[in-house]
Parts: sequence; structure tokens; C-alpha cells
Amino acid sequence: MILLYCGMGTEPDTLRLLSPLWDMGKQVCLPRCLPGNQMEARLVQKNTRFIRHAYGMLEPDVDCPAVSAGQIDLVLAPGLAFDRSGGRLGRGGGYYDRWLAGFSGVTAALCRDGLLMDAIPRLSHDLAVDLVITETGLYGPSAPKQRKSGA
Repeated sequence: MILLYCGMGTEPDTLRLLSPLWDMGKQVCLPRCLPGNQMEARLVQKNTRFIRHAYGMLEPDVDCPAVSAGQIDLVLAPGLAFDRSGGRLGRGGGYYDRWLAGFSGVTAALCRDGLLMDAIPRLSHDLAVDLVITETGLYGPSAPKQRKSGA
């Protein structure tokens, strides 16, 4: 089971991944924002109705089944920029940092080469991702050393 996000601005359009993932038999969740800068994962399917959140991103309607963090294997985390060690610059609400604090699976991020930084400033509550995937390389604590993806 995979938790995606709805890309905004310079973030990749991850909703394009939905159909291929479903075709591979994967279960896919998307986040839904909650009061108090919290979020939850909701299972989405081909007939899911999306609503536009006040922040501008699409999220699953409340009738989609909620999924616990323990059911999810992979989280694709959003970010404005990332660094080579997996540091993530979010949008400042802390939604993902709070949610990921209770997650024990694999975290990854899609990042355009131009948004990969040498270092992202981090506070004690800022969580890194395991793997940063760019057009030309893999970075982060789980990335193979000096390996280029060739993508």
C-alpha cells in the first residue's frame, strides 16, 4: 500500500501515477488534512471523488476508507526542495512531519534536479526521507552510493 500526495506548484504531478499503480494491483492512499495541522491517509479507487482543500490540493472525500500508518508500506512525501541526505523542505504546516513520526515504513520523494540542494536547514522535528529520486540520481540514507538512475 502506497501513500501518494497531490502535487502542487513545482512538485511532480503524482496523480498521474494512480492508474499505473492500480493496474499493477497496488492499493493507493492520499492524505486528507484534519484540524490542528494533522492529516490522515484515505484509500482511493478509480471512482473516488476528490475535493479541493482550502490550500489548493485535491484530497479524497470523507467517504473514502481511512487507513492507519501501520497498513502503509511506502510514503511518497511532498516537498518544495530536498537535499542529498534526504532533508525535506515542506510548506511549513508540519503535517507530514507529525504523520511520519508514527510511520515505520519506507519514505521516498520525487525531486527535480534543479530543486536538489546541498543542505536543507532542519529543526529537531523535521524528518528526512529515506530516498530522494531525481531525473538523474538517487540520494538519501537508503540510496546506493554514487549510483545514477539514468532516468
